[in-house]
Amino acid sequence: MKAHLNFWITLFTSFLPLSLVAGESVNQSLDTKDIEKVEISVVRGEVTVQGNTSSTVQVRGELDDALKTFIFEKRDNRLVIKVELKKNSDRYGKGSKLTISMPEALALAYNGVSTYLKVNNIKNDTKINSVSDQLELENIISPEFKLANVSGNIALKNSKIAHAKISTVSGDGNFELGQWKKLNLSSVSGDVLITGNVSGDESSKISSVSGDIELSLAPESNVKMLLNSGPSGTIDNQLSRDARFTRKTGKSVELVMGEGDAKLKGSTVSGHLKLSRL
Repeated sequence: MKAHLNFWITLFTSFLPLSLVAGESVNQSLDTKDIEKVEISVVRGEVTVQGNTSSTVQVRGELDDALKTFIFEKRDNRLVIKVELKKNSDRYGKGSKLTISMPEALALAYNGVSTYLKVNNIKNDTKINSVSDQLELENIISPEFKLANVSGNIALKNSKIAHAKISTVSGDGNFELGQWKKLNLSSVSGDVLITGNVSGDESSKISSVSGDIELSLAPESNVKMLLNSGPSGTIDNQLSRDARFTRKTGKSVELVMGEGDAKLKGSTVSGHLKLSRL
């Protein structure tokens, strides 16, 4: 009787998709015909997203020990990759460890809770929402870049971002934006370094509560800046060679680089706001 039961159990599980078995490996791919965006959602673990010149999306690696459902499918013009977990998944097992290869020209949207995320070589709109994720992003060429993060640290390197919207609560960030046109950045207590060359004629805004912000600009930047700090905040301007003051009163500084076509407002309540030369 026991042998008979084991036979039926073995037969039944042999027909289950590999991707639905918790803790097991996955190696699946789909073509990207009519696909405009790849959407990825992973709660925990390590995820590497690599852009390339192929026409397929491939997922390789190991699935979460607490896996409930693995979704890898097309939905209209989107390709969805999602690791759904069972209830109380944080109490046992280890997270996913996935490498995702995708065409570099597709847009990317990522949602994570507690993951170590690496993204390299994406050449389209990029949107990332995270809680305590550690983020390492490199070679991102994005017309529209959006990032919302709570407590994880962020590194964006060797990138060219035209329009960026970035918010972080307590995570530190290093953002190499290249030649950017518009930036909206807010931080509560995290320390942030922004480097790049401001061009165009759009308006940008950077702000913090208690976090320090350093804005390191290329000398060819074309921007008019108005900086303000609260009673316990400070402003440190090290751009005297490349920028000319138009107004300086107490906790407020106004200065111009180039023709000043672009506009930038910077503020902090109790943090340190620093301008430096790239």
